[in-house]
Amino acid sequence: MFKTLSTTAVFASLAAQTEAIKIKSAGGCPFGFDKPGNNLAQQKSKSSRNSRTTTTEPVAEVEVPESVTEPVVVVSEEEEDATVEATFVSHLFDLSSAAATTTALTVAQYEAIWEDINAIYESISAVNADNSSPRGAFVGCLLRLEGHDFMDYRISADGTMTGGSDGCINLEEADNTGLPSCIAKYGIVDEYAKHSSYLSLADFFVIIAEASTSRAATDFNDSDHFAEGSLAQKFRDGFKFGRTTVETCDWNVERMPNPEYGCNGDEANGHDGLKQIFVENIYAGHEDAWTLTAAISGAHTVGSASPENSGYEGHWADAENQGLFNNHYYHAVVARGWAPELNMGGNSAKNQWELVDEGRDGNHKEMMLNTDLCLAYTYNKMPECILARDDFSAVAGMDGFQTAAECRFNEQHAGSDLLAHTSNTCCAWIETDMLFER
Repeated sequence: MFKTLSTTAVFASLAAQTEAIKIKSAGGCPFGFDKPGNNLAQQKSKSSRNSRTTTTEPVAEVEVPESVTEPVVVVSEEEEDATVEATFVSHLFDLSSAAATTTALTVAQYEAIWEDINAIYESISAVNADNSSPRGAFVGCLLRLEGHDFMDYRISADGTMTGGSDGCINLEEADNTGLPSCIAKYGIVDEYAKHSSYLSLADFFVIIAEASTSRAATDFNDSDHFAEGSLAQKFRDGFKFGRTTVETCDWNVERMPNPEYGCNGDEANGHDGLKQIFVENIYAGHEDAWTLTAAISGAHTVGSASPENSGYEGHWADAENQGLFNNHYYHAVVARGWAPELNMGGNSAKNQWELVDEGRDGNHKEMMLNTDLCLAYTYNKMPECILARDDFSAVAGMDGFQTAAECRFNEQHAGSDLLAHTSNTCCAWIETDMLFER
């Protein structure tokens, strides 16, 4: 398979990388925190490795937030209107006595937060239906919250670093529409209040994203939540605390990837794509920057896009997988057929890809964005082969083929930024022969 298409959806694991990027500014490290002694794995006793409750300290008693003791319902229009008056996400929380920076965190405290998030998850209906996954919506909310927190990380020309996982999200930005209502819907403000005396909001966002994804992961063990080798255990042991909360960020404008411009973006007009955000900033200097970008895009395997929030519509996974944190997203990108779906909601600036192959469910809407499909059709080895059109031996890294003809597939439009609104073809798909090593 293509090197750039990782088959492991590891979005939240990248938020806890032990090889942290060193940040000098107040923006905070995008994923980890490179300071000795801040890794929870250093605190954990060997006896706790196969038990969710045997830790260096007792796990705090879990309390289900009052807002979710009954099945979760959408907040009222009055409540939603009240939340969106805030300019920054920090304004939704009471930070008057909260820790600005986490100076200490025990395994027991991390697990208590995890269990609280699990209690919310368990209180939500597990029934998936066409275009509906209540638990998937919850996980998607927390993933989007943390994702929109760290994706504003930038390195300026003089080396100054801003943004990252600092707990600051500009709610006046259209890209962040819907975050206040989902925070209110799931009682996240009350949840943070239980831990704010010792935990920064910035660290809290990372932990709840890790908790929700590891709970939705296919390796979740109901009898041992932190079973050895599970995603929850890896997150807990790899977590590094110490992020500092930034309460205001007026500079945080147009820093999210614009799906209309795919992988490469439109630098001339100030539209960032995946390249500008991940390759040139978050993973700057990393030899596998595009591989990591493909991996972090796996966050789309859970949840959906809604017209009222982003202007796009549909799920990245089928009805069966839409609430699971697995690698279905990658299978869908490379093994299914997609066609442009233009002018979403009558808006010419919102274009996506709809599923058109024989396996589609007419009752469940599946979609991809330009920033999803470009990972398969722009940055991989196969398009180099397709574009060569001559002796393939000159193309680096593809020694398994003899001529360009062996990798040139009819109607496969690869090798350039695949954008729905500029596509001159009906479809995008990858021939099955290309999914296997030769």
